[in-house]
Amino acid sequence: MADSKTEWLEQWEERGRAVRAVFGETDPPGKVTSFSWKDFVLPGACAMTFPPRPGRMHYTHMTLGLSQQRADTPTYRWEYAVNTITANDWASDLLYQLVTQWLCERGKMGYGYSLPLLFFHDPAKKLWAGVIEESTEIEAVGNIRGMFLWIDRHKTTFRTSLGDFGILSVICVTRDEEELAAICSPAHLVLLLRRLIPEDVCDPWRQSVTSNSRFQSEWANIQRLSDDDVFAALATT
Repeated sequence: MADSKTEWLEQWEERGRAVRAVFGETDPPGKVTSFSWKDFVLPGACAMTFPPRPGRMHYTHMTLGLSQQRADTPTYRWEYAVNTITANDWASDLLYQLVTQWLCERGKMGYGYSLPLLFFHDPAKKLWAGVIEESTEIEAVGNIRGMFLWIDRHKTTFRTSLGDFGILSVICVTRDEEELAAICSPAHLVLLLRRLIPEDVCDPWRQSVTSNSRFQSEWANIQRLSDDDVFAALATT
């Protein structure tokens, strides 16, 4: 466990090397966005951005710090990630909001965890994302209204001397997609999305999969699956 500043720093550096071994160098090189709070302490918490690469044709924004081993709490074996079409500031800010929620929930945020999500413009017309409910006070951009956390589609694993850790990706969903999850389960919805959408990319302007020509047939087949069958299908999707 990281009981001293030296041990914590060594852990953080090893985890950073493990991430770079999979994703390469950050964009821009060496940059991390540090997180801090008035009421919480999470040493080394930050976000990093990685550019597109073969097999992952999108930007990956991910946290580092949640999987750190600590003496006072059980080890959390996940970091959070937001995949985007372009590099931007809203993804790292959204990760900050997720880590803040994680701290408030004392780490009880595993795959399937859901939160509201809105995209909006600030007065300067810059795009941001907020873990907030839809309201008349904010003019929402696009159709996304919520998110689920789910195991990275690529089953990415980072290996370190103190144990492995993986990624929970943000899966953005529209209002009617949320209703599909309520009919069956978040797992059924994630399987549908992964069959109809090439990557787990957070696109504020994505249309609902219910408008996809393959939606009716795919959803009819997925609805019939048991929970065990859905998880088995997700393991190979």
